[in-house]
Amino acid sequence: MLCNVCNDDIYEDDELQCSTCNEFFHFGCAVLRESIFRKMSKTAKQKWCCAKCKFSIDSKTKSPTVNVKKGNEASVLSNESFNNLTDSVKYMSDKFDSFGEQLQELLKSMKDMREENRILKVQNNNLRNDLNVLSNKLNILEQKSLDNFVEIVNVPEIINEDCKNTVKKIAKLLNVEIEVVNAYRVQSKFNTRSKKIVAELTSKQVKKDLMESSRKIKPTGNSLEASWKNEAIYINDNLTQFNRNLFYKTKIFARDSGYKFVWFRDYKLFIKKTELTKAIVVENELSLTKLT
Repeated sequence: MLCNVCNDDIYEDDELQCSTCNEFFHFGCAVLRESIFRKMSKTAKQKWCCAKCKFSIDSKTKSPTVNVKKGNEASVLSNESFNNLTDSVKYMSDKFDSFGEQLQELLKSMKDMREENRILKVQNNNLRNDLNVLSNKLNILEQKSLDNFVEIVNVPEIINEDCKNTVKKIAKLLNVEIEVVNAYRVQSKFNTRSKKIVAELTSKQVKKDLMESSRKIKPTGNSLEASWKNEAIYINDNLTQFNRNLFYKTKIFARDSGYKFVWFRDYKLFIKKTELTKAIVVENELSLTKLT
């Protein structure tokens, strides 16, 4: 048989049958303790009815007691019904008290978790800021180690070339006297172009003179070798990987957003809209989003 409340199976030791609607119930579903039911008189057990039927009967009779043939038995039944109701209310009250305690513990746990989460967020933000500061310092140190290095772009490659000698020829064309410590080819960002030349010079000032002269004279390939194409040769700072990527993204941003100038100087990247506007330092990609 199935319980009329939860529709689950009822075992023989845990069953109640309403004397009015004849439906079966678990003791728990009927909100009645089994121990209390066992102590009831045989007549009371036979007359027991579920809460729904009891409410219906009470509504019709408007009486808190159930009338039976004998007055004494009616009194006993009324007292037992009252006691049962009292015990049921106490049982439910205990359940609600227990539920209230569990709810308070749950709310406290949630409050503690929110506070812990807030603290973790603060710590995470602090760690992120510290990491950004350290990364920035490391990048500056790495860039400083490249103070004497330049990148020369668009120089055609030749077989068995001497890169140091090529750099000296370019310097002579630019009327700058230099000593080349070392020079070598590295892969360009674009595979269709010649590998760029990275050259280490003797000082930062020599590098500065070479770059400034390059901007004024604007050397080309055929000005260096008659057989080479008339393509501009550029001499730039040798940047760290971070600065290189940021410089590339800033150039794209400038092209799409109407900024005219992008340059790198003194370990910083600058962007400027026109000759009359103020230069803006670009520290990272977030700096670009603030310019939109």
